[in-house]
Amino acid sequence: MTGPGNIRERIEKEARRIEEDTLYTFKQLYEAAASERCRYFWVGSAAAVLSVLAGTSVVAKYPSWWQVAAPLISLAVAALTAWLTFVKPAERAQEYKDAACDYQQLRDDTRVFREIELLRSDLEEEALVKQIKALSARRAQLRKDSPQPPKWAYGRVKRAIEQGEAEYEVDAQPTALAVEEREGSDG
Repeated sequence: MTGPGNIRERIEKEARRIEEDTLYTFKQLYEAAASERCRYFWVGSAAAVLSVLAGTSVVAKYPSWWQVAAPLISLAVAALTAWLTFVKPAERAQEYKDAACDYQQLRDDTRVFREIELLRSDLEEEALVKQIKALSARRAQLRKDSPQPPKWAYGRVKRAIEQGEAEYEVDAQPTALAVEEREGSDG
């Protein structure tokens, strides 16, 4: 038979799973967004510089080797511009960022649920079960609607999280309440 404590413990475990899952996912999505923005910047910058070089070749007198280089530069500009138009890294970066924000919000909402709502004794278990199911359903919908983060982002994110990048300083500090509880149990 499952006791009241067991249900709350199981709900807490599920909340922690949602928090962990959303932590890794939102960080991967932010990593992908940063990569896409960087790619957009560098490819766009290269296309701009090369197009200036190609454009000046029309009006300037250059050595004969430039007559071969100028058309190649023009082709490179066309290829880079076509890539920017087709791949749309700026739009992809925004999609990744928007999805990351949604996942981060779900993580924050789940943490508040686990740290505050779950501890309330006035809430019936049935209400808590509904809340954890709603959080789980939001996660499922985000998985369906969000772009898939690239696989390479997972390795970077995993290392960063293991190094403590995702931890809040306040969680590492003992709270006044925790100190009081420890002092009360010592005496």
